[in-house]
Parts: sequence; structure tokens; C-alpha cells
Amino acid sequence: MKTKLKESFTYKPLTTQNWTDFETVMGERGGSAGCWCMWNRLEKASFEEGKGETNKCRMKELVKKKVPGIILYYNDEPVGWISIMERNEAVIFNRSKTLQKVDDLPVTAISCLYIRKKYTRKGITEELLKALIHYARQTGIAVLEGYPIDTRGKKTISNFVYTGFYTTYKKVGFTEVARRSDSKPIMRYYTK
Repeated sequence: MKTKLKESFTYKPLTTQNWTDFETVMGERGGSAGCWCMWNRLEKASFEEGKGETNKCRMKELVKKKVPGIILYYNDEPVGWISIMERNEAVIFNRSKTLQKVDDLPVTAISCLYIRKKYTRKGITEELLKALIHYARQTGIAVLEGYPIDTRGKKTISNFVYTGFYTTYKKVGFTEVARRSDSKPIMRYYTK
């Protein structure tokens, strides 16, 4: 399935058919130092031991079972990735005092956004979030939940903002539902 968003941007759910596009986005190192977007899906020790090829194989096996995210394309070139999972599967978020569950509503958590280096600072995160909202509506996901960094008035290194920025989430229609730290709100988008 390939869905047109606006001129030049499309997205596809990650499946075994477009696995090579995911590899292109993640690059030779597999995203951030061999994570292959498995960081929030595993216990810390297991994740660390698997950095690189093992985490890549784990993600490939996961893709055979379900859609763990979507790939964004610009002029048919894969440029970005957004990882999703059921909130109860988010190992690291579930342990965090700052990011504890807000309520018992079933939500789909956004665990990571990753953009190819040559496309950073070009508004790709906004397009990824818009694509995810579209995908959620098409597939019946009722609530998306994100954990962006609020850097208003502060400096941060963008490489470490793998969950996105508060202002970008706000711009596409997410609303803040909880904040247990100055810099880490919990935001939601209700599709229904």
C-alpha cells in the first residue's frame, strides 16, 4: 500500500516487501549505533547485547508478524521512519516515572522517529507525523501517543531527540495530556 500525502510525499507501512527501504533509512549503522529501532522493544541488557546485526534480525522477524511503523518517501526515495507499538509493549517508557501511563485507554505509542542525515532540518518530522495520523485513521488506531522533547527556551542536540520536538507535535494537532517533567510532555492525537 502506497499512500499519497501531498505533493512529493508518500508513505508505506513497513513490511517484508519494503524492508530494503527501511535499511536505506537506517543506514549502515542501523540508526543510532545499531539500534535498528529495537531500543524500546527490549530490556536494556538484551538491547545492548544485540546492537547491530542481532537487533536488525529481531526487527526483521517483528516485521513478519506486524507493522512496527511507517516509512516516509520524498519523490519515491525513503527519507524517514516512525516506529509505533502498543503502549503496554513499550518497555523503557513503561519503566519511566516521567512517562508512566496516563490512564488505561489503549494507545499506540510513538517510540522513535528517524530521518536520513541528508534530510534533517527539512520538515520531515512534521510530514512523518502527518503520515502516521493518516495511517492511524486508515487502520482504525484511535489514539496516538507521543513523548516529544520540549526545548522551548533551551538548547539541545537534535541527534538525541529521537521522539521529536514538542512544537512539531503541537503543529500537527497533538494535545498535551500529562507532564511530569519540564522537558518531557505526553501528547496525544485522537483520530476519532
